Amino acid sequence: MKKITLILLTLLFYQFSYSQCEFAISLSDTYGDGWVATGAVYHTIDVVVGGTVVLDDITINNGTAASYTFEVTNGDLIDVVFTDGGNWAGECGYTIYNNIGEAQTQQQGAGGGAGDAGPADTSALEAVCSDGCPPPQITQWQMTSDGASFDGYNQEGVIGYQIEYSTSPFTGGDGTAMVYEFESFPHEMSGVLEGSTTYYMTIRSVCGEDNYSGWSDNGNDGPDQWTTSSCLSVYTLPYFNDFGEADASGNPTQEAIDAWSSCNTFYNLDSDTVSPGYIDFWHIMPYDAANGIVAASYSWYNGTILSPDNWFVLGPIDLTNVSDAMLEWDVIGPDASYCSENYSVYVGPSSNSDDLLNSPVSYNETIASGGDGCGTWGARSFDISGAVGEEVYIAFRHHDITDMFVMFIDNVSVTSSTMSNEEFTLENIDYTFNQESNILKVNSEELLSEIKIHNILGQQVLFKNLNSNSINLDLSNLSSGVYIVNVEGNNSKTKTFKLAIK
Repeated sequence: MKKITLILLTLLFYQFSYSQCEFAISLSDTYGDGWVATGAVYHTIDVVVGGTVVLDDITINNGTAASYTFEVTNGDLIDVVFTDGGNWAGECGYTIYNNIGEAQTQQQGAGGGAGDAGPADTSALEAVCSDGCPPPQITQWQMTSDGASFDGYNQEGVIGYQIEYSTSPFTGGDGTAMVYEFESFPHEMSGVLEGSTTYYMTIRSVCGEDNYSGWSDNGNDGPDQWTTSSCLSVYTLPYFNDFGEADASGNPTQEAIDAWSSCNTFYNLDSDTVSPGYIDFWHIMPYDAANGIVAASYSWYNGTILSPDNWFVLGPIDLTNVSDAMLEWDVIGPDASYCSENYSVYVGPSSNSDDLLNSPVSYNETIASGGDGCGTWGARSFDISGAVGEEVYIAFRHHDITDMFVMFIDNVSVTSSTMSNEEFTLENIDYTFNQESNILKVNSEELLSEIKIHNILGQQVLFKNLNSNSINLDLSNLSSGVYIVNVEGNNSKTKTFKLAIK
């Protein structure tokens, strides 16, 4: 008899535990100044559960949001009353969530003018405690070049998460999207997605076999759109960066702007604070639009020359598996009579400016008036073999000059003879590229095994297995820019060359 009583009590407790639970109400303010009406008077809300006020005169004192929790029992009727109207009540809104974070109702004030109505009262919303699977509580969703970085709260009862993703619109769970699974937050999704690509993505919690939360889109607007970064987590050799192309109006393309602003690190360490209208930093611009975009460091203000200490940092570039490396770039002080710009190049294992300053692998030059790089482009090369064996960052710093104006950097490349010395290079190979038809023709006396093409960001845009001495490729689907072509023979020898598509 005692055993049966114990079982019955256990069952009663189990049922009771799900008949009472904690709900939440989240207040919002679209303007971000809190629920202030006039002076020190605030709009407020009362929450009434089963006829009893459980939250009295709650509000947002400042900012865009505030949250409050309250206890309910299954079947309780929840009433929400907007207790104070007045100016700008249209900014106010609220959402009620159940015990597993599912929205039960959402209300927003009407309009945005003086005297507009506040959020509608919620009358007789029935409380139902859920024993279902809680939806994911996500605090971070950040795209990378080949995946995404996730963080959130690991909730009790959740044993994992499923993500569905596709480059086309879909409905969560309809079987048309790819599925990715992980166990807990934080999590790094890598090597799964393509760079510079827009994906539709949705997520749900897994609480056991056939026990899932709803998809994060709630069946309304469908999965959210997310675009992967054009930046790589690491760049492989051969590395080449011409900073992109100009559009029809002569300005940097959006692709060039995104790559420049998102994939590099910048420092402005000088003391010039002239404002507004001063230019004292690195940016990209068309110096000769027909040849694409350049990295430019100006230093002036309404005719006044400033003292720059301007940095941009590229990388990381993988030098772990080479025994030597050569850094090359083009430089110009464009005014032949006024071009003695001073700059340094640093190569180090970190993008931190202090670490780079202490790097033993560095180069310094003041462009000589009347010399190479003054008024015309000058080609520079610097042996950075002292930095091999690790991933490195490369910094260009315009500094220690007070009476000059501007300098440009273009066509930065890093190569290694380990990858391309004569012993391992395909011989007797010819190639032509027709700018009108975008047809690439490659011919070799040796049998070819494969061809790969990468863009300037190091992303592979074409791969094709071969078993012939020649190939014709139509590259019309590639956007304007500079590409690196790598052809490999059956003897594992390779040939690498650059290709410009207009």
